[in-house]
Amino acid sequence: MATPHPGLYRKGRYWYYLISANGQRAHGSTRATDLATARRVLEEKRKELVDGLLKRPTRFKPVQDLIQEWLRVNRSIFSQGHYKSAESALRNWVVPVIGTMPINRVSTSHVMDLRVRMLEAECSGTYVNNTIKTLTAIFNFAVRLRRSVAVA
Repeated sequence: MATPHPGLYRKGRYWYYLISANGQRAHGSTRATDLATARRVLEEKRKELVDGLLKRPTRFKPVQDLIQEWLRVNRSIFSQGHYKSAESALRNWVVPVIGTMPINRVSTSHVMDLRVRMLEAECSGTYVNNTIKTLTAIFNFAVRLRRSVAVA
C-alpha cells in the first residue's frame, strides 16, 4: 500500500523522514508539525543524501582522540574534582584497552571486557559504573558530532 506522503510519516505531532538514495538510507525527525515544512525538509535531506553530504565516513578517529575532544569541550563545565576523576579513569582504564580502536569498531563486548578487567583488578563497583557512564557519555557525544568524528 502506497503512503499518501512518500518518505514521510507522522509519529505523535511531528513528521519524520525515511529516504534512500545511492545505496544509502537516512532517517530522522523533520521537527515539523505541518506537512508543507516536512516536505521541504525531506527534499533538503534527499538532496544532501544524493550529493553525499549524509554519506557515512569511511575512516573514523580513534577513541583516544574522541576522549581528548570530549574532555576539552567539557573542561569548563565540570568541577575540578570531577574532571580529574573522569580523566584519570579514562587514561588508566579506557585508553589502554580501546584507545587505539576506531570508534565505529567499539562494541558492547569491548565495553564489557573493560568492565571485567576493572572488576578483576578489584576496582569498586561504583568506580567501574562511573567509568562506564563516562564512556557512554563520550559515545553519545560522538553521535551528536556525527561527521566530525571522521578522519579527513
